[in-house]
Amino acid sequence: MPCRLASASRDAFSTLRQVGNLGGYQDITTAAKAAGGPDRLIAIIQAEAAKKAAAGHRGQGAVLAFGAVALVVAGKHGWNAYAARRAASEARSDAAAAELKALVEGPGADADADVDAPPNEPEADSTAGKGGTGS
Repeated sequence: MPCRLASASRDAFSTLRQVGNLGGYQDITTAAKAAGGPDRLIAIIQAEAAKKAAAGHRGQGAVLAFGAVALVVAGKHGWNAYAARRAASEARSDAAAAELKALVEGPGADADADVDAPPNEPEADSTAGKGGTGS
Protein backbone atom coordinates (compact mmCIF):
# COMPACT_ATOMS: atom_id res chain seq x y z
CA MET A 1 0.00 0.00 0.00
CA PRO A 2 2.77 2.56 0.72
CA CYS A 3 4.14 2.08 -2.78
CA ARG A 4 0.76 2.86 -4.34
CA LEU A 5 0.45 6.04 -2.28
CA ALA A 6 3.99 7.02 -3.09
CA SER A 7 3.35 6.57 -6.80
CA ALA A 8 0.13 8.59 -6.47
CA SER A 9 2.05 11.38 -4.80
CA ARG A 10 4.66 11.28 -7.58
CA ASP A 11 1.88 11.64 -10.15
CA ALA A 12 0.46 14.55 -8.19
CA PHE A 13 3.91 16.19 -8.16
CA SER A 14 4.21 16.07 -11.90
CA THR A 15 0.66 17.33 -12.51
CA LEU A 16 0.71 20.19 -10.01
CA ARG A 17 4.23 21.32 -10.74
CA GLN A 18 2.91 22.58 -14.06
CA VAL A 19 0.13 24.69 -12.48
CA GLY A 20 1.47 25.79 -9.08
CA ASN A 21 3.71 28.72 -8.34
CA LEU A 22 4.94 27.77 -4.83
CA GLY A 23 7.72 25.44 -6.00
CA GLY A 24 8.93 22.77 -3.60
CA TYR A 25 6.53 23.78 -0.83
CA GLN A 26 3.56 23.19 -3.10
CA ASP A 27 5.02 19.82 -4.12
CA ILE A 28 5.27 18.74 -0.50
CA THR A 29 1.79 19.94 0.47
CA THR A 30 0.28 18.29 -2.59
CA ALA A 31 2.06 14.99 -1.82
CA ALA A 32 0.90 15.20 1.81
CA LYS A 33 -2.68 15.74 0.67
CA ALA A 34 -2.48 12.79 -1.74
CA ALA A 35 -0.99 10.56 0.96
CA GLY A 36 -3.66 11.41 3.52
CA GLY A 37 -1.85 14.03 5.56
CA PRO A 38 1.70 15.01 6.51
CA ASP A 39 2.04 12.20 9.09
CA ARG A 40 1.08 9.61 6.50
CA LEU A 41 3.51 11.15 3.98
CA ILE A 42 6.33 10.98 6.53
CA ALA A 43 5.45 7.33 7.27
CA ILE A 44 5.60 6.54 3.54
CA ILE A 45 8.98 8.25 3.18
CA GLN A 46 10.31 6.36 6.20
CA ALA A 47 9.06 3.03 4.85
CA GLU A 48 10.68 3.63 1.47
CA ALA A 49 13.95 4.66 3.11
CA ALA A 50 13.88 1.55 5.34
CA LYS A 51 13.37 -0.68 2.28
CA LYS A 52 16.33 0.85 0.49
CA ALA A 53 18.51 0.59 3.58
CA ALA A 54 17.48 -3.01 4.24
CA ALA A 55 18.43 -4.02 0.70
CA GLY A 56 21.91 -2.61 1.22
CA HIS A 57 22.26 -4.24 4.63
CA ARG A 58 21.28 -7.65 3.28
CA GLY A 59 24.25 -7.51 0.96
CA GLN A 60 26.53 -6.36 3.76
CA GLY A 61 25.18 -9.10 6.02
CA ALA A 62 25.89 -11.73 3.40
CA VAL A 63 29.44 -10.46 2.99
CA LEU A 64 29.98 -10.43 6.76
CA ALA A 65 28.54 -13.94 7.12
CA PHE A 66 30.78 -15.22 4.34
CA GLY A 67 33.78 -13.55 5.97
CA ALA A 68 32.95 -15.09 9.34
CA VAL A 69 32.62 -18.57 7.85
CA ALA A 70 35.90 -18.15 5.95
CA LEU A 71 37.62 -17.01 9.16
CA VAL A 72 36.35 -20.05 11.08
CA VAL A 73 37.42 -22.44 8.32
CA ALA A 74 40.86 -20.84 8.07
CA GLY A 75 41.24 -20.94 11.86
CA LYS A 76 40.31 -24.62 11.98
CA HIS A 77 42.75 -25.40 9.16
CA GLY A 78 45.50 -23.45 10.93
CA TRP A 79 44.83 -25.20 14.24
CA ASN A 80 44.93 -28.64 12.58
CA ALA A 81 48.24 -27.77 10.88
CA TYR A 82 49.66 -26.58 14.21
CA ALA A 83 48.51 -29.75 15.99
CA ALA A 84 50.12 -31.93 13.29
CA ARG A 85 53.43 -30.03 13.52
CA ARG A 86 53.38 -30.29 17.30
CA ALA A 87 52.69 -34.06 17.22
CA ALA A 88 55.54 -34.59 14.73
CA SER A 89 57.86 -32.52 16.90
CA GLU A 90 56.95 -34.53 20.00
CA ALA A 91 57.54 -37.79 18.11
CA ARG A 92 60.99 -36.59 17.00
CA SER A 93 61.76 -35.50 20.56
CA ASP A 94 60.74 -38.89 21.98
CA ALA A 95 62.86 -40.69 19.37
CA ALA A 96 65.88 -38.50 20.14
CA ALA A 97 65.46 -39.09 23.89
CA ALA A 98 65.31 -42.86 23.35
CA GLU A 99 68.42 -42.74 21.14
CA LEU A 100 70.31 -40.68 23.71
CA LYS A 101 69.30 -43.05 26.49
CA ALA A 102 70.54 -46.02 24.43
CA LEU A 103 73.88 -44.29 23.82
CA VAL A 104 74.37 -43.41 27.48
CA GLU A 105 73.46 -46.85 28.81
CA GLY A 106 75.61 -48.65 26.28
CA PRO A 107 74.97 -51.86 24.39
CA GLY A 108 73.31 -54.70 26.23
CA ALA A 109 72.06 -52.50 29.05
CA ASP A 110 68.77 -53.40 30.60
CA ALA A 111 66.14 -51.06 29.23
CA ASP A 112 64.25 -51.13 32.54
CA ALA A 113 67.29 -50.36 34.71
CA ASP A 114 67.01 -47.31 36.88
CA VAL A 115 69.42 -44.68 35.61
CA ASP A 116 69.40 -42.72 38.87
CA ALA A 117 70.41 -45.67 41.10
CA PRO A 118 73.91 -45.40 42.60
CA PRO A 119 76.47 -47.92 41.38
CA ASN A 120 76.96 -51.04 43.53
CA GLU A 121 79.61 -50.52 46.20
CA PRO A 122 81.96 -53.38 47.00
CA GLU A 123 81.22 -54.98 50.34
CA ALA A 124 83.66 -54.17 53.10
CA ASP A 125 86.07 -56.90 54.22
CA SER A 126 84.58 -58.65 57.21
CA THR A 127 87.92 -58.87 58.98
CA ALA A 128 88.87 -55.29 58.53
CA GLY A 129 88.60 -53.25 61.64
CA LYS A 130 88.23 -56.26 63.95
CA GLY A 131 91.55 -57.38 65.17
CA GLY A 132 93.87 -54.68 66.01
CA THR A 133 95.55 -54.26 69.34
CA GLY A 134 93.08 -54.69 71.93
CA SER A 135 92.00 -57.40 74.15
